[in-house]
Amino acid sequence: MCATEFTRDTLNFQTNEFRILSRSTVVKLDSQLNYQWTRALGQQSFKENYDIYQGICESHDKDGYIIVGESGVAGTYMKMSSDGDSIWYNKITTLEENDNDALWDVIATSDGNYMATGYRFRTTENDSISSVTQLWLIKFDENGDIIDLSTSTDSTITLDIDVKVFPNPSSDIIYIQQKKINNLQYKLFDSTGKLLVSRLNSEANQTFILDVSQYNSGIYYLEIIDENNGRRYVEELVVE
Repeated sequence: MCATEFTRDTLNFQTNEFRILSRSTVVKLDSQLNYQWTRALGQQSFKENYDIYQGICESHDKDGYIIVGESGVAGTYMKMSSDGDSIWYNKITTLEENDNDALWDVIATSDGNYMATGYRFRTTENDSISSVTQLWLIKFDENGDIIDLSTSTDSTITLDIDVKVFPNPSSDIIYIQQKKINNLQYKLFDSTGKLLVSRLNSEANQTFILDVSQYNSGIYYLEIIDENNGRRYVEELVVE
């Protein structure tokens, strides 16, 4: 059972100012609903912003559980052992900074993988409704890696950063999978050098979704800057 744990942080003793901090937890009960234990999920420390988990299923190898939800503006999915320890933890969101994504539910599929469903929310300009909401579906394997069903070849950046860009070429979605490295900056340019999308200070263990269906066919350039050492990489993307 997923739950939320709260604590109070005193800011000023004289004026009795305080704030409420929280973190997401999982609670295990036995078949008679007797309490077994409580463990923190993903985020171990208490913070003002915390993860909300909404879907869970048993893993294929029966040694734990796959759990999905949201963290701030990103969807989250993780694997937890049967003892409540986090095995891996990932976030997924769009490359644009203006995002608000969540995953609601997850199932184990017959091919040994997992599928999770959720929504992508966008605020648009000059729109009387002022928002766009899309339902979306992601598929990932036992290690938390996104599975792409296209027939395009993968393109992987193999220098000093652990980033995978796939599929390339694409006419729909390109995934940018960032592994165990923080502080990367992404910029997408068209063939004329016009900046289309940017994201700063990205965190480790994230997958970014780049929707290229909105762009004309042609060559685009994804610039990746490692803010830890200033190194710059450019990946050529083909939109069909």
